[in-house]
Amino acid sequence: MQLRPHHLLCIQKFTGHGYDEPFTQHMTSIVSALKSHPQTEITVTQGCDDLCQRCPNNHGGTCTSLEKVAGMDAAVLQHCGLTPEETAPWHELARKARQRILDSLSGHLRQLPVGGALPAHGAWRGVRGRVYGRMV
Repeated sequence: MQLRPHHLLCIQKFTGHGYDEPFTQHMTSIVSALKSHPQTEITVTQGCDDLCQRCPNNHGGTCTSLEKVAGMDAAVLQHCGLTPEETAPWHELARKARQRILDSLSGHLRQLPVGGALPAHGAWRGVRGRVYGRMV
């Protein structure tokens, strides 16, 4: 499976809400598959990935929110010490993202409800738009 770097975070914070019903169903199936098979090999990719297939911002394999998501991807790569095209089991990549980003952020993130938006600070500054079906 191929995943954009920031999707390592999105998947772990997913609560069953998304951009629209087709996206939510697709995300739910991927989250379920990864929970059931944490050893699934993931290739960290740049550009649209397996999760993006049903995203309304995916137009023919091109993300209309590229500037925003490219910044998030770059931050995850940097903070997790990952490189594009790196392959590892889901559970290892998820642990790395959780420990190096989710668990290490200041109290701002820990105070958000599960599935909430990331705070607008640090590497995430300026990220706006729909996050899990809610406007931020």
